[in-house]
Formats: sequence, structure tokens, C-alpha cells
Amino acid sequence: MNSEQQNIVIQLLERLPLEQNIQANQDEIEAMGLFTQDFNLSLFAAFDLVAINWKHRHQEGIKQHNSFLVKILASDGKCYFGKLMSFIKEDTGVSFRTLAQYVPIQQESTETGRTLLEVQVERLKEWRKGKTKPSFATLENFAFEDQLLLFIYCLICQAIDRLLVKYKTDEQRMLKEIYSADNYLTYYLREKETAA
Repeated sequence: MNSEQQNIVIQLLERLPLEQNIQANQDEIEAMGLFTQDFNLSLFAAFDLVAINWKHRHQEGIKQHNSFLVKILASDGKCYFGKLMSFIKEDTGVSFRTLAQYVPIQQESTETGRTLLEVQVERLKEWRKGKTKPSFATLENFAFEDQLLLFIYCLICQAIDRLLVKYKTDEQRMLKEIYSADNYLTYYLREKETAA
């Protein structure tokens, strides 16, 4: 939040006890949106920095200085979890079909006669479109490299997706702007600067 937005929030909060029905303008709504999401974005930036430092420490030759989450948020996807899957595809160079092979499926055969891979591909498509979300137990068994990092970013993306479904279209649009790569980058850079 810039200083103007901070002042807007302070003035709006000062009016709360005085007015029962506050009619907020667009600038006030956007400033309050940023204010209410500030903690989440700061927390995500801290996790992001920890993940990057962990990767530096545990994998030789890796020179990652940029935020993983900025790249995830900038990826294509119908939902934030779908953006994560697109990022993994681009980062690893594997196809979605290959990535689907890592999706854990409880039953190896289905009543419809589909192969395991067909079921895995279908499940991954559902995840990417936001139709279904993997459970925490499923994520723990998503046998892909860097499982700890993947788990952290899966949880972050799922948290954003869960947040969005609570709001109407205009509010969702505003939240998508708040959870954009450009806006998040300011939080990441501030976290990186304070950690140094």
C-alpha cells in the first residue's frame, strides 16, 4: 500500500464508529482490499523467500534469486492452482500428460475401463480448471521433485482460490489484481530487503 492508500484506510476506519451505513467509493474499496490482504501477501512473501533460500542450500548449482510465486502468479491458468501447474510445466519442460503421471489415484482400475493414465490426465485437468482441488493428503502423495516446495506453493494457490470463491465478480476482479504478479512483487522485494 502506498501512503495515499494508507491514509484512505485510516480515514475510513475513523468513520466506522460514527456512521452506520458507510458508502465507500472505488478508491476506498481498493484501499480496504489491499489493507485486508496485506498480511496474506506479506506471509506469502516470507514463505517464498524461505523456499528460495532452502532451494539454494539443498541443491548445488541452483541460482534462484527471483520469486517463485511471482512466476506462478504470472503463469496462465483458470485458477491459481492451475497457474501453479502451468508454472511447473514450463519450469520443468514436461508436458501436462507427463505431469499427470505424478497425480496419485486411489484405484488403479476404474469401472469405466479407462486406463490409470487417462484418469490421472482427467484429474489434472479438473485441478487446472479449478473444478476440484486436491486434498492435503493427495498433495503429500503428489510424487514430484521438490515436494516440500511444491506443497508450500500448492497451499498458497489453494488459499487464494478459496478466498476468491467467497466474493462476487467485481470483488473477485479486484482480488485478482491484488494477487497479481506485479502487485505481489512489491511484497516480495520488501521481504527480501528486510531479510538481507
